[in-house]
Amino acid sequence: MTQNNILIKSTKFFVVLAILVGIVLFFQTTVDDSYICFRYGYNLIHHGIWNWNADNERIEAYTSFTYMILSVFPPLLNIQPQIFFKIFTFIFFLLILRRIYALVDNKKYAWFIIFFVVANWHTHVHIYAGLETIFWFYLLIETFSILYKEDFSNKQQSKLWLLALLFPLTRPEGAVFSMFIFVYVFFKNNRKIYFPTLILFALIGGIYFILRYKYFGLLLPLSFYHKSIGNNMGFLGILFNTYTAWQYLFLLIFLLFQVKKQNKLAFYFILTVLFVYYAFYGTSALLMNYANRFAFQLFYPAIIFALIMLAQKASEKINKKVHIVMLVFIALIVYKGFTDKTPLQFGTIKENMLFTAYMHKTHFNTGNQIAALKNNKIKVLMGDAGVLPYLANTKCYDPYGLADVYLSTKHIDRAYFDKMDADLLILSGFFNEETIHKDITNVGKIYQYISEPNSNYTYLYKFTTAQNNKYAMFFYVKNNSKYKIEIIEALDKAKIHHDNFKITPKDFLTFQYLNNYKVND
Repeated sequence: MTQNNILIKSTKFFVVLAILVGIVLFFQTTVDDSYICFRYGYNLIHHGIWNWNADNERIEAYTSFTYMILSVFPPLLNIQPQIFFKIFTFIFFLLILRRIYALVDNKKYAWFIIFFVVANWHTHVHIYAGLETIFWFYLLIETFSILYKEDFSNKQQSKLWLLALLFPLTRPEGAVFSMFIFVYVFFKNNRKIYFPTLILFALIGGIYFILRYKYFGLLLPLSFYHKSIGNNMGFLGILFNTYTAWQYLFLLIFLLFQVKKQNKLAFYFILTVLFVYYAFYGTSALLMNYANRFAFQLFYPAIIFALIMLAQKASEKINKKVHIVMLVFIALIVYKGFTDKTPLQFGTIKENMLFTAYMHKTHFNTGNQIAALKNNKIKVLMGDAGVLPYLANTKCYDPYGLADVYLSTKHIDRAYFDKMDADLLILSGFFNEETIHKDITNVGKIYQYISEPNSNYTYLYKFTTAQNNKYAMFFYVKNNSKYKIEIIEALDKAKIHHDNFKITPKDFLTFQYLNNYKVND
């Protein structure tokens, strides 16, 4: 057996091992934002309306229309949505690995790049998180693999224009990549364009845009306004988002200089993702940036494509240097996974691994108790727009603005707060009793309103979601609410569950925290 064959066999072993470890550690991880998506499918099937709340106040709280369409299938088939999406995303993860293997002629390098993907623990968090990140990754890799190939037949162009259509349907910044495809094909490659397929997909995209604009009344999804406008931190945000993603930036910029002479397509790809990251999200407070979500979904596909191009075209000497840097990157990410203490993030392996368990301690627990009341007249204002609204199945308000048209671009004022007139307030964030009033988001402003001497709200409890207690939930009930007694009774039960909650190895290893059926189902 040759040395190459031994190296390939050992790499295959570690690839399989990494995938299995990822399943054990992160299969139960489902982030709060994913339940925003799940709620649309649930409301359509059970209430006959395409909306975040089951009413006529139209709110486009989701980012990915492609995932919204898929969110219809779990309630239609009566299966848990998080399991459906974990399986769906895992399939596309395997397709990404297959594409890498097919694109690299030297299979030793192919397996090394595949190992690089699966050795990054961030990859496994995003496979199972319930969001479109891995599907988006797949779209980018497929697109740039087509642009790289010499074959540009009508069949390949049809696939390319389909991908160009899926980009903006999957994420708002996808329109930039669609434009990239258009510019590259028309002005760089000078190849014959098959206009019928281009026009067809352009018409489909145009019709979708008009229909969603007529339905929701906004040019872009609320999540884009929320992250790019509503939570603008200015230059401080640029520094913060550079610091939190410096490992990705380090490798990306290193590869930028390596591919400059080797492959212009990879060079342009890297420049594009750098532009998108800083132009769209650079100044934003990325509150749900678990496992470097935003850097991962933009930078990592460009990194992988650059590595593929170098494996095909660069010298043995360059590739050895690149491999060393790749291993340094993995070491830095693993080190970060054990030591990260960055605020406003869930940055460690342990935090991501136990995320869903802690959500059962608080969000699932509270949502199920509210749902058990079977009273859709109760109005709840809460700081997390995913799990609680999905389970509670009642009228909800999102003070952060992810699911609120007015607050997505403006700060809350007293008049708007009084207009919501919520029966229950759940103020959540990275604060405690001493620092909540300093919170720079709308939650801090609401706390000031309800702390006034003539406030109509009474404080009930504090729940903590993480072991180090850095993320807290404060509960307040409206004094003259018709539902005050039943709300308190439900929260008393939630408090008992919260106080007695324990994470056991047996529950974790048997995937106990995937079970979150609604109480009222």
